[in-house]
Amino acid sequence: YITGENKRKEQNRKSIINNMKKNNPLNKFTKYNDLKCKNIQIDISDGISAKTGKQSLILEKCAKTCHNNKECLSFNYKNKKCNLSTWCSKETANNVKGHTLYVDKTKPIPDISKFNIYPNKMMFGICTTKTKLGRDETNSSLLNCAKKCSKTNNCLSFDFNEKDNKKCKLYKGCHDIHMTNNKGSFTGVLANSSTYSVKNRRNIIKRSRPN
Repeated sequence: YITGENKRKEQNRKSIINNMKKNNPLNKFTKYNDLKCKNIQIDISDGISAKTGKQSLILEKCAKTCHNNKECLSFNYKNKKCNLSTWCSKETANNVKGHTLYVDKTKPIPDISKFNIYPNKMMFGICTTKTKLGRDETNSSLLNCAKKCSKTNNCLSFDFNEKDNKKCKLYKGCHDIHMTNNKGSFTGVLANSSTYSVKNRRNIIKRSRPN
C-alpha cells in the first residue's frame, strides 16, 4: 500500500510539473541572447521590475503581460527588469551583452522592422519636393506611417512628425544623407537599401548634406 501511494504521489508531482511547463507563457516566445531593444523601441509603459524574487517568475510575468497586450510584440530583459515593445525584433535590436530579447511567436512582425528609424530627424532638400509620394497623411502614427511606406510602390523612406498633426510623408528618393535635425520627428529609411544609384545622381537628387 505504501509503495503504491508513493508511486501515485510521484506521478501527481510529475504531472503538476509538466502542466506548469506546458502552460508557461514563455513557451509563446523566442529567446535571443545578447540582444537589446533600442530606446526608441521601448514604447509600452507596462515595464516590470523587482529587486527580489526568482528570475523565472519575473520572466513569466513579463511574458504573460506582453502576450496579453495585443500591441506588444516583444520584451527586453536584464537584472529582473523587462521593458515592453510594439516593434523590437531580432532584426532591429542592438547587440549588447547581458541583455535578452523575447519575441512573441504568435504575433506578426510589424512593417516598421523593415526600416532604420532615426529619432529627431526629418528629410531635407530637393528630394522632399521632387520624390514625394502622394499626399501627406495626418493623425497617423510611427507604426502606421512605416506600414504605409511598406505597402506603397517605390517608397524608400518616410517622415513622421509627432508635433505637426502627426503627419506622415512618403518619399521614393530621400535617403539617410538627406536628413536634418528636427525635434519631435522620426525618419524611416528602408533597411539594406542603396544610398545612391546612377539614375538618382543623373536625375534629381543632388549629393549634399544640410548644415
